[in-house]
Amino acid sequence: MNFKCDVKDDKLLCISTEDIKFNNLPKVLKKFILEGLNNEYEVIVFTDDAICENLEKVSYEYKDLIYNSLRVKRLKFEIYNSLSFNENSLEFTELLNYINNSNFNIRVIWDFNSIVKSIGNIELIDKCIKKIFSCSNKNIKNLVYVKNMSYNFNLFKDFCKKFDKIFILDRYREINFSVNEEIEKVLWILQSNAQLEYKNSTLLLFE
Repeated sequence: MNFKCDVKDDKLLCISTEDIKFNNLPKVLKKFILEGLNNEYEVIVFTDDAICENLEKVSYEYKDLIYNSLRVKRLKFEIYNSLSFNENSLEFTELLNYINNSNFNIRVIWDFNSIVKSIGNIELIDKCIKKIFSCSNKNIKNLVYVKNMSYNFNLFKDFCKKFDKIFILDRYREINFSVNEEIEKVLWILQSNAQLEYKNSTLLLFE
Protein backbone atom coordinates (compact mmCIF):
# COMPACT_ATOMS: atom_id res chain seq x y z
CA MET A 1 0.00 0.00 0.00
CA ASN A 2 1.30 3.43 -0.87
CA PHE A 3 -0.16 6.19 1.27
CA LYS A 4 2.79 8.57 1.08
CA CYS A 5 1.79 12.17 1.52
CA ASP A 6 3.60 15.33 2.50
CA VAL A 7 2.41 15.14 6.10
CA LYS A 8 5.71 14.35 7.81
CA ASP A 9 5.44 17.37 10.12
CA ASP A 10 3.77 17.02 13.50
CA LYS A 11 1.62 20.17 13.41
CA LEU A 12 -0.56 20.41 10.32
CA LEU A 13 -3.28 22.93 9.54
CA CYS A 14 -5.92 22.37 6.85
CA ILE A 15 -7.98 25.39 5.84
CA SER A 16 -10.84 24.78 3.45
CA THR A 17 -12.68 27.36 1.38
CA GLU A 18 -15.72 25.04 1.33
CA ASP A 19 -17.35 22.59 3.70
CA ILE A 20 -15.78 19.15 3.50
CA LYS A 21 -17.94 16.05 3.24
CA PHE A 22 -16.53 12.91 4.80
CA ASN A 23 -17.53 10.87 1.75
CA ASN A 24 -15.36 13.14 -0.41
CA LEU A 25 -12.31 13.82 1.71
CA PRO A 26 -9.35 15.77 0.31
CA LYS A 27 -6.24 13.69 -0.33
CA VAL A 28 -4.29 15.06 2.61
CA LEU A 29 -6.99 14.07 5.13
CA LYS A 30 -7.59 10.69 3.52
CA LYS A 31 -3.88 9.86 3.47
CA PHE A 32 -3.41 11.15 7.00
CA ILE A 33 -5.94 8.54 8.14
CA LEU A 34 -4.94 5.63 5.88
CA GLU A 35 -1.20 6.06 6.33
CA GLY A 36 -1.64 6.02 10.09
CA LEU A 37 -3.84 2.92 10.06
CA ASN A 38 -1.53 1.09 7.67
CA ASN A 39 1.37 1.70 10.06
CA GLU A 40 -0.78 0.49 12.97
CA TYR A 41 -0.98 3.92 14.56
CA GLU A 42 -4.03 4.90 16.52
CA VAL A 43 -6.14 7.43 14.59
CA ILE A 44 -8.64 9.64 16.43
CA VAL A 45 -11.12 12.02 14.78
CA PHE A 46 -12.43 14.73 17.12
CA THR A 47 -15.56 16.08 15.46
CA ASP A 48 -19.11 17.28 16.01
CA ASP A 49 -20.33 15.33 12.99
CA ALA A 50 -21.49 11.72 13.32
CA ILE A 51 -19.74 10.69 10.11
CA CYS A 52 -19.11 7.05 10.94
CA GLU A 53 -21.89 5.91 8.59
CA ASN A 54 -19.87 6.94 5.55
CA LEU A 55 -16.57 5.40 6.58
CA GLU A 56 -16.41 3.03 3.63
CA LYS A 57 -16.41 6.07 1.34
CA VAL A 58 -13.12 7.34 2.76
CA SER A 59 -11.51 4.81 0.47
CA TYR A 60 -13.54 1.91 -0.85
CA GLU A 61 -10.35 0.15 -1.90
CA TYR A 62 -9.20 0.01 1.74
CA LYS A 63 -12.55 -0.46 3.47
CA ASP A 64 -11.32 -3.69 5.13
CA LEU A 65 -8.47 -1.75 6.73
CA ILE A 66 -10.96 0.82 8.02
CA TYR A 67 -13.45 -1.72 9.38
CA ASN A 68 -10.74 -3.82 11.02
CA SER A 69 -9.27 -0.70 12.60
CA LEU A 70 -12.69 0.21 13.99
CA ARG A 71 -13.15 -3.30 15.33
CA VAL A 72 -9.89 -3.27 17.28
CA LYS A 73 -10.45 0.39 18.24
CA ARG A 74 -7.40 1.65 16.37
CA LEU A 75 -9.70 4.12 14.59
CA LYS A 76 -11.89 6.14 16.95
CA PHE A 77 -14.38 8.97 16.65
CA GLU A 78 -14.80 11.35 19.57
CA ILE A 79 -17.99 13.37 19.13
CA TYR A 80 -18.47 16.75 20.81
CA ASN A 81 -21.30 19.28 20.94
CA SER A 82 -20.28 22.34 18.93
CA LEU A 83 -23.05 24.47 20.46
CA SER A 84 -21.68 24.19 23.98
CA PHE A 85 -18.00 23.65 23.18
CA ASN A 86 -15.21 25.61 24.86
CA GLU A 87 -11.57 24.97 25.76
CA ASN A 88 -12.68 23.35 29.04
CA SER A 89 -15.33 21.03 27.58
CA LEU A 90 -15.30 17.54 29.06
CA GLU A 91 -14.83 15.70 25.74
CA PHE A 92 -11.91 17.93 24.81
CA THR A 93 -10.24 17.68 28.22
CA GLU A 94 -10.59 13.89 28.31
CA LEU A 95 -8.95 13.52 24.90
CA LEU A 96 -6.11 15.85 25.90
CA ASN A 97 -5.50 13.77 29.02
CA TYR A 98 -5.49 10.61 26.93
CA ILE A 99 -2.89 11.75 24.41
CA ASN A 100 -0.82 13.37 27.15
CA ASN A 101 -0.52 10.06 29.00
CA SER A 102 -0.24 7.76 25.97
CA ASN A 103 2.91 6.00 24.80
CA PHE A 104 1.31 4.96 21.50
CA ASN A 105 1.85 6.56 18.11
CA ILE A 106 -1.32 8.59 17.57
CA ARG A 107 -2.68 10.74 14.77
CA VAL A 108 -5.48 13.14 15.69
CA ILE A 109 -7.74 15.09 13.34
CA TRP A 110 -9.26 18.06 15.16
CA ASP A 111 -12.35 19.12 13.22
CA PHE A 112 -13.16 22.64 14.44
CA ASN A 113 -15.02 23.65 11.29
CA SER A 114 -18.48 24.11 12.85
CA ILE A 115 -17.10 26.13 15.75
CA VAL A 116 -15.36 28.78 13.66
CA LYS A 117 -18.44 29.00 11.43
CA SER A 118 -20.72 29.61 14.41
CA ILE A 119 -18.57 32.10 16.35
CA GLY A 120 -16.87 33.77 13.37
CA ASN A 121 -13.40 34.10 14.91
CA ILE A 122 -10.30 32.06 15.61
CA GLU A 123 -9.68 33.00 19.27
CA LEU A 124 -11.33 29.97 20.86
CA ILE A 125 -9.56 27.58 18.50
CA ASP A 126 -6.27 29.32 19.23
CA LYS A 127 -6.75 28.58 22.95
CA CYS A 128 -7.47 24.94 22.10
CA ILE A 129 -4.39 24.66 19.90
CA LYS A 130 -2.14 25.85 22.71
CA LYS A 131 -3.52 23.10 24.95
CA ILE A 132 -3.25 20.47 22.22
CA PHE A 133 0.39 21.19 21.47
CA SER A 134 1.33 21.40 25.15
CA CYS A 135 -0.10 17.89 25.66
CA SER A 136 1.46 16.35 22.54
CA ASN A 137 4.78 14.56 22.83
CA LYS A 138 6.89 13.31 19.93
CA ASN A 139 4.62 10.31 19.20
CA ILE A 140 1.57 12.53 18.52
CA LYS A 141 0.81 14.02 15.11
CA ASN A 142 -1.98 16.62 14.98
CA LEU A 143 -3.99 17.82 12.00
CA VAL A 144 -6.36 20.73 12.61
CA TYR A 145 -9.18 21.47 10.17
CA VAL A 146 -11.01 24.83 10.01
CA LYS A 147 -13.10 26.74 7.49
CA ASN A 148 -11.59 29.81 5.84
CA MET A 149 -13.29 33.01 6.97
CA SER A 150 -12.49 36.69 7.21
CA TYR A 151 -10.52 36.59 10.46
CA ASN A 152 -8.64 39.32 12.27
CA PHE A 153 -5.39 39.41 10.29
CA ASN A 154 -2.92 39.58 13.19
CA LEU A 155 -4.72 36.92 15.24
CA PHE A 156 -4.94 34.65 12.23
CA LYS A 157 -1.27 35.14 11.44
CA ASP A 158 -0.24 34.24 15.00
CA PHE A 159 -2.54 31.23 14.85
CA CYS A 160 -1.05 29.94 11.59
CA LYS A 161 2.52 30.41 12.79
CA LYS A 162 1.97 27.76 15.46
CA PHE A 163 1.95 25.08 12.74
CA ASP A 164 4.69 23.46 10.66
CA LYS A 165 2.74 23.29 7.42
CA ILE A 166 -0.54 24.62 6.04
CA PHE A 167 -2.72 22.93 3.43
CA ILE A 168 -5.23 25.10 1.59
CA LEU A 169 -8.17 23.07 0.30
CA ASP A 170 -9.86 25.03 -2.46
CA ARG A 171 -12.50 23.08 -4.38
CA TYR A 172 -10.49 20.36 -6.14
CA ARG A 173 -7.09 21.89 -5.45
CA GLU A 174 -4.79 21.21 -2.52
CA ILE A 175 -1.88 23.59 -2.00
CA ASN A 176 0.65 23.21 0.81
CA PHE A 177 2.92 25.86 2.27
CA SER A 178 5.79 25.90 4.71
CA VAL A 179 4.71 28.29 7.46
CA ASN A 180 8.12 29.75 8.22
CA GLU A 181 8.84 30.62 4.60
CA GLU A 182 5.47 31.44 3.07
CA ILE A 183 3.11 32.65 5.77
CA GLU A 184 2.46 36.02 4.10
CA LYS A 185 1.51 34.33 0.83
CA VAL A 186 -0.84 31.96 2.65
CA LEU A 187 -2.61 34.76 4.49
CA TRP A 188 -2.98 36.87 1.35
CA ILE A 189 -4.59 33.98 -0.56
CA LEU A 190 -6.93 33.04 2.28
CA GLN A 191 -8.07 36.53 3.22
CA SER A 192 -8.61 37.52 -0.42
CA ASN A 193 -10.73 34.43 -0.92
CA ALA A 194 -12.76 35.08 2.25
CA GLN A 195 -13.43 38.71 1.32
CA LEU A 196 -14.53 37.72 -2.18
CA GLU A 197 -16.85 35.08 -0.76
CA TYR A 198 -18.34 37.64 1.64
CA LYS A 199 -18.95 40.13 -1.19
CA ASN A 200 -20.63 37.47 -3.31
CA SER A 201 -22.92 36.41 -0.46
CA THR A 202 -23.83 40.06 0.18
CA LEU A 203 -24.73 40.58 -3.47
CA LEU A 204 -27.01 37.55 -3.39
CA LEU A 205 -29.03 39.14 -0.59
CA PHE A 206 -29.99 42.03 -2.88
CA GLU A 207 -30.86 40.01 -5.97
